[in-house]
Amino acid sequence: MKIGILTFHRVVNHGSLLQAYATCELLKQRYPKADIEIIDYSPIKGLIKEFRSTIITRNFRNLSLSLSRIHKMNNFINNYLPLSPKKLWSNNYNKSVSFINRLNYDVIFVGSDVVFEIKNKHGYAPPIPNIYWLSEKINAKKIAFAASSDKSNVQLNDTQCEILKKSLNSFSLLGLRDNYTESLITNILGKKDEKIIRIPDPTFSLEIKKTNIDKKLIKIGVNLKKPILGLHLPNNILSNKISSHFKEKGYQIISPIFNQNADFNLGGIINSFEWAEVYKYFDFTITNRFHGTIFCIKNKVNFLSINDSKAYENQESKKTSLLKECELLDHLVKHKFSDNFDNIISRISELNINKINFENCIKKENLKLDKFLKQVKKIC
Repeated sequence: MKIGILTFHRVVNHGSLLQAYATCELLKQRYPKADIEIIDYSPIKGLIKEFRSTIITRNFRNLSLSLSRIHKMNNFINNYLPLSPKKLWSNNYNKSVSFINRLNYDVIFVGSDVVFEIKNKHGYAPPIPNIYWLSEKINAKKIAFAASSDKSNVQLNDTQCEILKKSLNSFSLLGLRDNYTESLITNILGKKDEKIIRIPDPTFSLEIKKTNIDKKLIKIGVNLKKPILGLHLPNNILSNKISSHFKEKGYQIISPIFNQNADFNLGGIINSFEWAEVYKYFDFTITNRFHGTIFCIKNKVNFLSINDSKAYENQESKKTSLLKECELLDHLVKHKFSDNFDNIISRISELNINKINFENCIKKENLKLDKFLKQVKKIC
């Protein structure tokens, strides 16, 4: 059997690379004799967007770290992701359909990322139609694997709705990652389809590798005997207030990527496996990232997750869905409080790590993954 995985794998994002890697590892465990590969397709629009958002910077040091970060992620892609022997970079829908059909897959898994996003502007994928919704003309069984439409701006005309409905009806299973996506897909289909199943992100199944990241931290000057705050927020005003508050309490501030208020920035210094492990050295983490939230849970680190995107003014975020399921909603800051320093500090003081059942959350999410893959097995 030949299995293809369609996802956002050429992005400058540790979480996206790790979810692609985790998806491959899960499928290898279930289908040890199968030929499994990531379809090396990327939209030109998305590649340009990633490059611009990564290198646009206000100082040379950040630019240097950004270029190094791109290099490390490209190394991860080439060394750890089983790419298809042929690749396509194109925004052309019909060309993309033909390209995938020529690769002759028996089954295609799409996800787990915001592969079902709908954006006319500023999205990674082109506007609808785009190949991530897997046309009904593709000659393979189709399964959505923890797919998400998070942050979508849904403005579809009748033609686009019909295209999506035909594509979705051709899927064997629709494994979706969050409440917003489930609601959107149900509305497009016009019914609550039994093929729709809620499943978690596959990084919950990922075994965190030992990478000697502690030695790298010591080498750049981190004192592992002093408390550490992990900080990943783009809001510089808020970050400045938070970092000042924690520094007064004796904390070192580490950003997993880059933050101008941090004492140490790891973007461009660490690879994706190191990024997954580094959270265990943080005494507390404040993040606006979905996978940053997951790896706090997996590393059993107390955290506060912030819904700071304007998209979350009127829609439930994927982080909200995740933390609801894990019974950790008290670790979430809603959008309306996302820039309120006093509220954030007050919330942090209320969080008691001794009351967090990390193991139960991880176990529960992995059981969902296992149940879904057993259903997949009946189909494939």
